Formats: sequence, C-alpha cells, structure tokens
Amino acid sequence: MFSFPFSFSTRENKILMAAGVLVLVMLMDLMIFSPVRDWRNRLDRSISVKSETLEELQALSLRYRNLQGSDQGAAETLAARQQDFTLFGFLERVAGETGVKRNIASMKPGSSEDRTTGMRFSVVEMRLEDVSMTDLTRLLFRLETARENIQIRSLSITRKGGREPATLSVVLNAQTIAG
Repeated sequence: MFSFPFSFSTRENKILMAAGVLVLVMLMDLMIFSPVRDWRNRLDRSISVKSETLEELQALSLRYRNLQGSDQGAAETLAARQQDFTLFGFLERVAGETGVKRNIASMKPGSSEDRTTGMRFSVVEMRLEDVSMTDLTRLLFRLETARENIQIRSLSITRKGGREPATLSVVLNAQTIAG
C-alpha cells in the first residue's frame, strides 16, 4: 500500500482510496468517455440529416423521372397530331359533333406558359348559352377523352331561368400543349 505522510487508520485509508478511485473514474469519464459520447451523438445527428437529404434526393429523382416521362408523353401527343391542329378549330369541330355549336356565344383563343416547366399551352375560353345538361356532358366527355390531350382548366356552370328542362350558361377554359 501507499504510505502517506500523515498517518491514517486502515478505515480512513480505504475511504481515501475509494475517493481516489472515484475521482479517477470521473476524470476518465470527463477526458475519455464523454468526448466519445459527444462524437457518437454528432455522428448520429449527421447520419439522420444525411438520411433526410437522401430521401429528399430520391423523391426529387422520382419526380424528375416522372416529368421526363410526361415530357415524352407530351412529345408523342404532339407528334401524333395533325400539322394544322389548333385548339380553337378542334373545340369548334367537337362542338359541332356533339350538337352544341349553335349554343356557342363566344370563343376567345389565347396562350400561356408554365413558369416552372417552360411549356407553352394553347388556351381557349368558350362561352355556351342555353345548353342542356346532356349536351354539355357529351361535350366534356369528348374533350376529356380526346387523344389530342385537351384539359379543362376551369368550368363555370349557371342554371338559366326556371324553365323545364333547365338550360345552362357555361364558361369553359380548355388548354392543350402548344405545338
């Protein structure tokens, strides 16, 4: 055993030894184990941040692939169209085929561009007056199922008068990818 310059009893020597061991254990914890725990915590946080970043990148990659596929579908749609295709003419032809051409009050052509994708769209606002629900349903079905990829951007339907059968006043905004 150690000899101290002071003389202590055996019991006091044991208490001093225990206190010394406790101080040594605390110093080892402070100098060795605590930095290792901190390093592991930083590493765990870094791993979780990197995992979140990876998930975001995977989601963006999937979205990018989907957009590429939709661009491919848009290119195929454009290639399948007739060279002289216009949305205005197409709407007029479908209105004639479905029996609502006589109800057209006005048609206003235009164009727009999607700022995020840069795609250009041909847009037409069509106003219909005194159209029946059956005729409107036929027109909408033909537009939505056309292989020319026509989308209805907005649709406003108002019931006109109290007559039976009721007639409708309709404002329809249709769009398609400009060729």
